[in-house]
Amino acid sequence: MQNVERFKNRKSFPWLEFNADTMTGRFLRLPEREMLSLPVNEQLVIEFYSR
Repeated sequence: MQNVERFKNRKSFPWLEFNADTMTGRFLRLPEREMLSLPVNEQLVIEFYSR
């Protein structure tokens, strides 16, 4: 429950919905690539899996 309390006041992502009272969440839509902040070099992933 401590983690749920922490997430109640946390900024959420526009493509996700989370209800801390019922402990449920759902995807509202797929995020656009620009919305994701992952430190991933996509070209390296493609090269790795194309071997």
